[in-house]
Amino acid sequence: MTEEIKNTVLEILNSTDEYKVDLGKEALSRLTKGLHEGGIEDKDIGNIIIAFTRLFVSADKHCSEKEYNFFVNVTGMKITYEQFYEYTNGGADEEFVASALKFVAVLNNEDRVALIIYGVALLSSDDTVSVAEQELIDKILDA
Repeated sequence: MTEEIKNTVLEILNSTDEYKVDLGKEALSRLTKGLHEGGIEDKDIGNIIIAFTRLFVSADKHCSEKEYNFFVNVTGMKITYEQFYEYTNGGADEEFVASALKFVAVLNNEDRVALIIYGVALLSSDDTVSVAEQELIDKILDA
């Protein structure tokens, strides 16, 4: 992870929950627009967002209520914590991570940046970014 990326992660980590939600909404909006422009259908975009949320939440193998609250506030989805847990369970599985990174590899730079910003805002919503989460960011940058 470059020094610039580390500083960005720290900046987001040290920001307010409201700022993280606003940042997440903006990043998700940019990513959604980019996926749509790339020919992905709306119904599939929702599944992609849930898949990447699963990837980020599972990086530290802990699903927190703060991550759930972030997701609900950013997406507007009306789901329970239990549903969120089920959606995000298993995102650290090696095959799943490999598939997600393969998808990341075809994203253009703008969409990849939007994904990373969404992910960092989500990861930091529990007020910590673990080593495993930092390693995931590195894998996405290198994909």
